[in-house]
Amino acid sequence: MQKIQQTADGGNAHAEGDYSYAEGGAAGDSVTGTGIGGDGGHAHAVGRNSTAIAGNGGRGGVGKGGCGMDVVTMQDDVTSYGGHGGESNQHDGRGGRGGLSPMLADMFGTEFARRASMKLPYGALNTFPGRGGDTPDTPRYMARRLIVERAKANYYSETNTPTEGAIKATDGRFFHIMPLEWRQALTGKYSDVWYDREFVPLSWINQQVSQEGHMWTVTIEAGEYVFTDNVAESR
Repeated sequence: MQKIQQTADGGNAHAEGDYSYAEGGAAGDSVTGTGIGGDGGHAHAVGRNSTAIAGNGGRGGVGKGGCGMDVVTMQDDVTSYGGHGGESNQHDGRGGRGGLSPMLADMFGTEFARRASMKLPYGALNTFPGRGGDTPDTPRYMARRLIVERAKANYYSETNTPTEGAIKATDGRFFHIMPLEWRQALTGKYSDVWYDREFVPLSWINQQVSQEGHMWTVTIEAGEYVFTDNVAESR
């Protein structure tokens, strides 16, 4: 009679049924200041040969990240996953990202899951299964993000690079059976421009921002753009 019990940072785990497995969710990442990560969810596997894996806590920011989802499996031969907690709003004005389903990469491919973990393009529908909604960005963050998106689009144009097509129907097992509007939200024109974080050099973006006379710089943290004021230059 085997029972495996594992506790990640944050959530507790309890394997009660024979041959069961329980795994608590990890605590969310914390950031400097008040940004404590969310608590990981708790997992309780009651049924025989059952698996319970709780959700991870969300990333902190202005406040604490959201809690991961608790999971209890009461029946035999059942596997259940808890959703991850949402992210807190960030100090530079970016709204927090919604929590995710832990099964996106297995079902739809790694690129699909990567895009699901990021802020959506402005105006795009949230068509990612199991993903929570985002908190809106502040007007200043939105303005800066749009400047960055315009600079990135120019880079794509100057290098004759297509602005769509990075994600394909073959990337995931179930991508081909998605409703048409889901696919369009992921593969529409300029979708690759926003979701890209490697093709357009960060140094080139900052050069364009500086040439336009803006007193802030761009970095990337946790897959999202962070805007920092150049305090010394603005005095």
